[in-house]
Amino acid sequence: MNELIINAKTAEQRFAFLQNKQLEHIHIELPSPHLTAGSICIGQVQDIIAGMNAAFIDIGEEKLGFIHRDDLPSYRQSNLPLEQKKQMPISKFLKRGEKIIIQVKKEPVGEKGARLTGLIEWPGTYLVYLPYSHYVAVSKRMDPTLAEKWRETAATWLSGNEGLIIRTGSSEQTEEMVKQEFEEIKKTVSSHINQLPYSNPPRVLFQPNLFLKELEGFLHQYNEGTIWVDHAEMIQEIRAILDETSGWEIKLYQGVEGIFSYFDLEQQIAKLLSQHVWLKNGASLTIDETEALTAIDVNTGKYLGKREHEQTVFKTNELAAIEAARQIRLRDLAGLIVIDFIEMEREEQKEKIRQLFLKETKKDHKTIQVGSFHELGVLILTRKRIGHSLIKKQTMACPVCAGAGRVFSSEALAFSLQREILERKTKAAFIRIQATSDIIAHFMKQPFTLKEHLEESLHLELSFEQIEHPHPFYRITRIDT
Repeated sequence: MNELIINAKTAEQRFAFLQNKQLEHIHIELPSPHLTAGSICIGQVQDIIAGMNAAFIDIGEEKLGFIHRDDLPSYRQSNLPLEQKKQMPISKFLKRGEKIIIQVKKEPVGEKGARLTGLIEWPGTYLVYLPYSHYVAVSKRMDPTLAEKWRETAATWLSGNEGLIIRTGSSEQTEEMVKQEFEEIKKTVSSHINQLPYSNPPRVLFQPNLFLKELEGFLHQYNEGTIWVDHAEMIQEIRAILDETSGWEIKLYQGVEGIFSYFDLEQQIAKLLSQHVWLKNGASLTIDETEALTAIDVNTGKYLGKREHEQTVFKTNELAAIEAARQIRLRDLAGLIVIDFIEMEREEQKEKIRQLFLKETKKDHKTIQVGSFHELGVLILTRKRIGHSLIKKQTMACPVCAGAGRVFSSEALAFSLQREILERKTKAAFIRIQATSDIIAHFMKQPFTLKEHLEESLHLELSFEQIEHPHPFYRITRIDT
């Protein structure tokens, strides 16, 4: 049985996907003033790196964005033979100081700035417009006969190097409705391109709703189950995503207890921030996420004699392979990942573990490439990186130990406090809170503060007292009813 649990009451939006009551995916979307994956903006070339055939672009962020020559429209649209183009430096296609419309492919990670592309994809409700990609694609979820009809129809709308991706929602719309959206998006994009010489970069043109985009993927991938939502407005947005053939049933959760608490998800999320994961047989995984890579170490937890070792190691590694794939998915680990299984002597056992791990990764919606076992006994893989992992979304480097550990960020704690206030089981007229200045700041952001919003919607008074603490911290000290 599939269940989607959606917590959309606060600015921090979350959803959890459960199969047969087991948590299989968690997504948390924080409101951010920064550009996210899929954002489209006007940037300006700051530097050309000839040796890398790449350029650094000012997109208004702390770090410059990075774009490769092959991701430039001017390179893609050049009529020169491909082999000749490959020999040409990026300076033939892009100049320092030039203004360019770009899209964020990957968000900044650590010391690396955002990865950018000039081959933008502008999404709509029924289609995605590709101004520089000369092809038509149709959603794989659409009926093949209908998909071919849409492919032929959409091709007649295009000119030059334009392209389109027809989305699943088009199947229930008239040709006129979808074409109208195409023309509106094309007009918008053409206007931005024509105004580019007169624009003042950096300037944001489009910010995607990543929460709905991620949610839409699960709704279409599984297509049936129960959706529990704690916010009525979100129900309307979900219904706009679903088609008539969908088997999802939507229910509004109206309990006093927070929806994630009711479904026992808060405790499970807390466990995902721990380094240690216990397996059913007493063994464990230790997960260490660094900027360079993520290491997953399989531990037996106790000494095994030779006979016990031969009987137990393979079974432990089987459990570890299943749980490691699940933890990678739940924690949204990405980049280079190294799994250090307990040493196995026979090659056929190693291959069985690898095949089991591959089977489990099929549940993952992100691209994973798994290599063979290394001679040192580790399994090396890569997982596509788009945004930040769960732990980096929810925590920050500890200011007390200079980054050796992690604590909850002020943003995550501010949303936790907001939920605690919203989910109180008894009505309050006055709440006093002691908190560090960084948490209080989240409640006082203008123009309409979160404090004012809570006071107005809950008919109560909130009083904050600033305290000193080594890291972000709050506590509720008084409640009057």
